[in-house]
Amino acid sequence: MTDPSTHEILIIEHDKNLGHRIEVLLTGAGHRTQCKTASLEGLHVLEEREEQPFSLVISSFRMPVMDGDQILERAKLVSPLTQRMIITDPGEVETVMGAVNKAEVHACLSIPFTDGELLAQVNLCLDAHAMEMKRANLIRVTERQNRQMYRMAKLFKERDEQFAAQIKSKTKRLRVERSQSTTGSEGSHPSPNLGDFLELKVSPFSPQTFAAAFQALSSELLILINKACAGEGIRLESMAYGSARSTAALSGPKEPMDKVFLLLYAVAGTRGEFIALEDKPVSVAPLGDYIEFTVSEDRLTALARLKKKDPDVVTLQGVKDALGKLGITFGVQQDALIKTWLSVATPGGKPFVIAQGEAPVPPVNAGVNYHFQTDFLLAGKVRPDGSIDFRERGGIPFVTKSSLLAEKTRPTGGRPGVDISGVPILVADPVDVIFHAGQGASLSGDGLRISADCDGQPHLDAMGNVTVLSELTIKGDVDFKTGNIDFKGNVIVSGAIKEGFSVRGANLTAGQIEGADIELTGDLNVGGGIIDAKLIRVQGSVQAKYVNNSFVRAFGDLIVQKEIIDSTVLLSGACENLNGNIISSTIVARKGVKAVNIGTETSQPSHIRVGVDDHIQRLLAEVNGTMDKNLDQVARLKQEIAGFEAEDQGLNVKISDAAHVQDRSQVELGKIEGQLAAIKDSRDFHAFDRLSKMVKKLHVAARMAEEGLDRAFHRQDVLVGEIQKRKDQIALVEDENRSLDDERKALVVFSEKAEALPQVIVARRALPETTIEGPNTLLRLKKIVSRSRIAEVRQEGDGAGGVLFFEMAVSSL
Repeated sequence: MTDPSTHEILIIEHDKNLGHRIEVLLTGAGHRTQCKTASLEGLHVLEEREEQPFSLVISSFRMPVMDGDQILERAKLVSPLTQRMIITDPGEVETVMGAVNKAEVHACLSIPFTDGELLAQVNLCLDAHAMEMKRANLIRVTERQNRQMYRMAKLFKERDEQFAAQIKSKTKRLRVERSQSTTGSEGSHPSPNLGDFLELKVSPFSPQTFAAAFQALSSELLILINKACAGEGIRLESMAYGSARSTAALSGPKEPMDKVFLLLYAVAGTRGEFIALEDKPVSVAPLGDYIEFTVSEDRLTALARLKKKDPDVVTLQGVKDALGKLGITFGVQQDALIKTWLSVATPGGKPFVIAQGEAPVPPVNAGVNYHFQTDFLLAGKVRPDGSIDFRERGGIPFVTKSSLLAEKTRPTGGRPGVDISGVPILVADPVDVIFHAGQGASLSGDGLRISADCDGQPHLDAMGNVTVLSELTIKGDVDFKTGNIDFKGNVIVSGAIKEGFSVRGANLTAGQIEGADIELTGDLNVGGGIIDAKLIRVQGSVQAKYVNNSFVRAFGDLIVQKEIIDSTVLLSGACENLNGNIISSTIVARKGVKAVNIGTETSQPSHIRVGVDDHIQRLLAEVNGTMDKNLDQVARLKQEIAGFEAEDQGLNVKISDAAHVQDRSQVELGKIEGQLAAIKDSRDFHAFDRLSKMVKKLHVAARMAEEGLDRAFHRQDVLVGEIQKRKDQIALVEDENRSLDDERKALVVFSEKAEALPQVIVARRALPETTIEGPNTLLRLKKIVSRSRIAEVRQEGDGAGGVLFFEMAVSSL
């Protein structure tokens, strides 16, 4: 049954009394209505509501100006999804039949009619309208997803083409380099020059890195070059890089540098591989006594502080040589700035930023701003007997239709940096967040906003779905009278939920749970107790007076006023037993346990696990198990498809053979029929009889081949159907696995956000044999522990290199 408040009905009726009766009846049923007495006025209202069309339009057949069939035919053109109902007199049935077909009227009601008949027809039309709207919405969603998939496919194709071009270019370059390194003689290589050599050694190549590399190697190269040129009478002296760059320095009375490098190449080795010489480099005055260089921990900044001033020792070239030896090659200050600093700096003065890298820009992860209270709990007032009065819940969040519920900010990528050694500093990819619109909410086209589709309570579940919940109230018990409850909203049950029945919904408030099955996306609030429940699955928190012989799983906390007896509880939150005992139960709570008493003298010992999340682990195991079964099913279906395709290939061979038999039979029949005509005239009955038998055999062979073809074609049609059926099954299973993968990611995100607290707080006492277990250790109580905190702590052994271990520490409150 659809929610009446979500539908609006237009009534076009010239009889004011009848129109008023219909309007009062439908308004009393919770529907929103408008009533017009003129056909043109009604159509005008209908046209104005193009953005938010009416769910149903009701019109009398006999109307002034135009009949009801003409009105509804115009209504069909203006608002195709709006349901159409016509009211007519019994004597006009024959005339109305044509009108029904012409205007495609969905319902027809004859006068006189009862209120029940009208409401029944209206409800049928509204249910049909809801289905049409859902279908139209699914079509829009599918079209939007198809457009998104097309854009993604286009983007991936462009990236593939870019990567393919890069791979092709690099592969070509690699093959050329390999060819050059493996072919030809030693003398066939072109003579290198100094620029070629340094370009090979400096990466990435730039004027700055080239200069830094040249400066770092100058001292060692000077000895090697002079030794290589000794036989030619050439002697080079050290000079500043700025001077060496000038044309005059490399020409004139001196030998060109390329000739010097050729001599060096001939002496030192081949293929640009230099042989190390034992000559010691020219000694230069160390700058450690004059300048203190400091490099930041992130290697983005290098500072220089003057310790002693000596212009003859502390030179620009000396500073740059020192930077090169420290590996500082990127972001070095300009020569003019360094010279200025050297001239004005005083010993012990303020440090000078001599090199500055490019700091990376970190990525910005996606974020969500919720416009409603996301952690609202339906906390009621505790009565003197320990039960909870959930009528005293305080203010509950409420939104109206079209309200903005949440806004998402897109993730943005960062920018890598470069340290002062020229090493790239990489940044991580930005992290996206789960942002889904559920029941009663809709996602904007750009995927950045969620708005309310109706009035109700906004809700954010543990899986990241934003919904707007309406409310279902059941006065009494959930039993055979009501049946199972499956409602996409809040459920309020004034009585008990009886054994054998189930409730599915968002938040549930109930007086008692007696052996029922509960599954919620929100919170569970029970005024009385939870008894004999086989499984309580809640994505929020649970509050109850007591829990007895039940199995509870929750993403949030369990808050119990009295006792927990003979139960198993798995929580991603905390367990708080405010005034009672934990008896003969297993409690697993990631955020710890608070209890008044644990155990009694006559009960079985309880097992308490804290700081771990068996709840999420079990859910992940269930999801992984289902996904594995689905993968096995997909593999089996693909294997069946492969078998069908192999059979289809075999059928193709049989079809080809049969067709060949048919063709040969037709050819032979053509030949024999020509011979039969000639033999018949010659009256050679023996030959005629022999050829007649051959004709019969050929006809039999052709008929058998035809039958074989029919069987093969029929089997191929069956195989096509079976293959398509299994492909459809594979698509369904893969869709389910994609949904399960989203659920698994959401569980992992939820688990990573939850804080672990491995501790148990006992307000009065915990009895012997109670087991308290943490993530790394276990304690079984040997005596009564009173008013204590029991927590897992990390300890280190005495002395250096002591062994790290964990223990359960007991401390007084």
